[in-house]
This record gives sequence, C-alpha cells and structure tokens, in this order.
Amino acid sequence: TEEPTEEPTEEPTEPACEHKDEDKDLICDTCNEYVMPAVGEAFVLSMYQANKNQTLYFTGAMSGHYFATSQSIDDAVVLHTEAVEGGYAIYFIKNNAKQYIYIVKNGNYNNVTIGTAAQGVWVWNDELGLFTFDLEGTTFYLGTYQNYATFSASDISYIAGDKMSTIGVSNFPGRAVPAPAGAEGPEEPTEPETPADPIEPGSVITIAQALELCGNPGDKTTERYYIRATIKSITNPQYGTMIISDETGEISVYGTYSADGSLYFNQLEQVPNKGDEVLLACILQNYNGTKEVQNAWLIEFTPGDNTSTNTRTQPSLRQEMPGQAKSLS
Repeated sequence: TEEPTEEPTEEPTEPACEHKDEDKDLICDTCNEYVMPAVGEAFVLSMYQANKNQTLYFTGAMSGHYFATSQSIDDAVVLHTEAVEGGYAIYFIKNNAKQYIYIVKNGNYNNVTIGTAAQGVWVWNDELGLFTFDLEGTTFYLGTYQNYATFSASDISYIAGDKMSTIGVSNFPGRAVPAPAGAEGPEEPTEPETPADPIEPGSVITIAQALELCGNPGDKTTERYYIRATIKSITNPQYGTMIISDETGEISVYGTYSADGSLYFNQLEQVPNKGDEVLLACILQNYNGTKEVQNAWLIEFTPGDNTSTNTRTQPSLRQEMPGQAKSLS
C-alpha cells in the first residue's frame, strides 16, 4: 500500500490594501498608513469628507480664513517640501515664486494662511500619517470636520490616542497623495529678465498696479497711492464701501473718507454716485487673499454722463467742514 501523502498547501497571503494602486503610491500596503512624500516629490493635499461623500483637494487659494478646495484633482495645487531646521516647509509655485503654507495666531483663533516666506515647521506624524504644525505649544493638523468643505487648522488631540476612531466619522484629516501624472516639478523660481520699475508712493496708478502692490496675504502699504477710476457700485453708502474699475480691472474699497480723512462718507456734503469718476488716495492691503483698498480719501470726483451729484445738507456739519472733496461738475 502506498503511504498517504499530504496535499501541498499554499501559504496564506495578506489581502491587498484597498487603497493601494498605481495612483496612491504614497499609501503603503497596510490600509490607511500614509508615507511622507520625499523632499522634491510632488504631491497634493486631499481629504475625504465622508459627511458629503466628497474627496476634496486644496487649490492653492484662500476661502476667507480657510484653504479653498475643489472636488477635481485637476484643480489641486501641486505641493513640495523643503528641509528646514526641525522639519519641513511646504510650498507651491505661483507666478514664478514660492508660496508657503503655514498656521498663524489671529486673536483667539489659529488660522491657515499663505505667504511668500516660510514660517514655522511642519513635522511628519508616522502614527497618524500626516503633517503637523506646532504653534505656541499646541500641535495642529490640516483637515475639516462636521459638514465643512475647507481645510482649517485643528488641534491634533481631536484625532490622536483614543480619538483616532473619529477619523473618517466626524474628523477628516488632510493627506499627502501623489500629484497627477505630468504635474510640474519643484523647479526653482527664476528672476524676470527685466524687472519692472518700482511704483513710487504718491503716484497715480492703475488698478492693475494696485493689485500688484497687495499681491500676497498680509501685504499692506504704509503710504497712499492715487487711483483714478469709475464707481461700478456702492454697496454701503454709510461707509462708502464700493467697487471701482478702470480699463485694467476692478478693486473693492472697504471705506471712503473726506480728502483729509477727517469725515466719514455719510458726513460729506457732496458724494459721488455709481458711474462717477473719482480720484482716491488709497491704502492698499491683502486681507486673507482679498486684495482691496483698506481706506480711501476722496480727493475729487466728476459726475458721469448719466448720474448727478448727491448733495447732502447736514447743518451740524456745514460749518467749517474740513477736507471736503471737490466736485468737478
């Protein structure tokens, strides 16, 4: 009789990670374990918002105090890391210049922002598989929660330790995933061949030049520039909040005052209307990505073809009213 033989058995194999595929090579074979992108490796910032059933990507823009997102990876900004003392800086290239992302203290809030110089340090957290940022003794991560669809700064304690079970349920951290094939690499910005002449304070400038002067979040001029433009709309007649335009573009004016800054818009004897041409002395600023005239002094105005000067009679203000603008009608 033949001796019974054992049937050969195959060694059991681990099931493949459902997230592992050609497009997710920054995610290792163990499900949900993310790998830090190497310095110089292009990646995008992504999160899955389960409450909306949406995968969202950081676009490189601000939405108020938060990072804006899109559901299309084609809209995602390509990010890179560079080594700094203690960790990494994260940046993207825009208009031939590096734009860094980081977190800042804003009163009682901790806000994400974008700037032209690196601030703080990003550190990779192996356990959670994401970048973290320390600010005044608190560690933050980028992500969202509840039903929000923008990236904000959240305390790491919300998803660490026994709170890890909230990931994907009520907290949705941002992940570094590979940039689409063909995305631009981390080329260093190059200097323009012929730099533009500097714009001198006190100059009469176009709106396009005004937008250049407050191009980056946090930018603010310390001296005034003159803008001659047409009023496109007045959104708040009490404070003189308006939108002005010329042949090069348009910009919002947060508040308008008398020619010497001593009177509010609603205290002026004569004020311009929609369609009038104005000459404004302007302080320019970039408030969290919004380029605007922070405050404007109304030097003079000319009524448009289809408008008439709005004259206010306010006896309490008519005596020796300083700094009134000139109507050139």
